[in-house]
Amino acid sequence: MKLLARRDEDKAERAGAILNAARIVWARSSAFDFSVDEVAKLAGVVKGTVYLYFPSKERLLLFVFESYVEEFLDDVDGAMEKFRGRAPADDIAELLSKQLRGRDPFLKLLPLVATAKESSDFVRDRFARTASLIEAHVPKIDGLQFLLRNMALFAGTAALEALFRRSEDET
Repeated sequence: MKLLARRDEDKAERAGAILNAARIVWARSSAFDFSVDEVAKLAGVVKGTVYLYFPSKERLLLFVFESYVEEFLDDVDGAMEKFRGRAPADDIAELLSKQLRGRDPFLKLLPLVATAKESSDFVRDRFARTASLIEAHVPKIDGLQFLLRNMALFAGTAALEALFRRSEDET
């Protein structure tokens, strides 16, 4: 990576490297020990450079969340292509469940972002797009509520499982 990022392409590459490093650091940490210093070190930049691209730790985590949302919903949309026309709500719920498995860093971040003061138009628009796909396959359903409730159920279950794993490790 170049020492100074002056061109737009270099800046985008630097922001991408920081975001990827933040995803890695988040995956192995929690809200309490997520470190911008560690992100900077992993990205190969100084801490001040991270703050040039992401003005706060919270904004950095919001961008991490957006990247998880995009990845998850793109995968959901792709998996829904197998349904032609109508589909039972149970099949869509199972599809969502399968797509959420193994996305522990995303699930761990979900409750934090839900309580954040800042929200993103990108996230709202992206959820709305997938919700409309759900509505196309399952008539007479509120796609957004269906999507959000299934995600909340899975996130809550994942949090409880992590809690029980921690308590078993301590004994």
